[in-house]
Amino acid sequence: MLFATDIVMNQVTPVSCEAPITFGHVKIQLYIDIYNTRLSNPTATILLGMADIKACFRFPRIHPDLTGAFGFVADGYYNLATAMVFGSTTSALCWEPFRQAIEALLVVYADRPNLVIKHAFYLDMIAWEKPDPTVSITQAVRCSINKGTFDAQGNRMKLPARIYVDDALVLALLKCHMKQVLAALIKAIFVIMGKPDTRVRQCPLALDKWAELIVAPRQRMLGLLIDTNTLTVGIPPDYIKEVLDLINSTWHSHRRCFTVGEAQRLTGKLGHLAEGAQWVFHLLTHLYASIAYALAENK
Repeated sequence: MLFATDIVMNQVTPVSCEAPITFGHVKIQLYIDIYNTRLSNPTATILLGMADIKACFRFPRIHPDLTGAFGFVADGYYNLATAMVFGSTTSALCWEPFRQAIEALLVVYADRPNLVIKHAFYLDMIAWEKPDPTVSITQAVRCSINKGTFDAQGNRMKLPARIYVDDALVLALLKCHMKQVLAALIKAIFVIMGKPDTRVRQCPLALDKWAELIVAPRQRMLGLLIDTNTLTVGIPPDYIKEVLDLINSTWHSHRRCFTVGEAQRLTGKLGHLAEGAQWVFHLLTHLYASIAYALAENK
């Protein structure tokens, strides 16, 4: 909005009839999967892997009659938006059916050795961390809610992929099992997004990030360090350094005032920091109260 009277698409686009957004539960679901897998496999190594779906919002299409309304100006040309645009209130909603379909299909294609052979080209791109036999493994405690990954008949339950927007997160036991899980994930992505044909379009599997994957028990996922051996969630050291640098440079003890932008950046940084240290949330409540007071008193 350039002026107070401007009306933008996000203000007039109805979303009441769209699919509910559920990817916000993905992280806790992944934690539960890891915990229950540890319950059923107290001494096994739990490997973590992931894949990125390339430019996911380009797959849900905008109705031809609305391409102009969602268009944009770039380099003096008006571009019609044929796919969902980043920042639209409907983009995440329209992506949900694709995301949930890929999650469900991984269960359908799980435990198929033939897919490992079929997608060997992609599986050969990734690396595997050498297992450490001396590492200590933290045990999980069974309760009325978390009962492991075996059903009443003693069969191992197939876990779906956990997809946070476009980041697909999976876990498996042993290298051979992880290959089957990743092959099933690739198959599910290609079935929903289309088979790769790089002559005319990008591969739906983000190959640049895929080639950097190192399958290991400790993985950086969604900006967090998840360790299946210690059953912990931590903050990467480089992120902690960014927060400390921000505090020391902008929020030193001699500061007597702040701008909204500075407060917004600090609360954003601390919000992610709280993912690995719950007590940080108590700091945030005080910060929000201070910001609200400052905005109310600002003349």
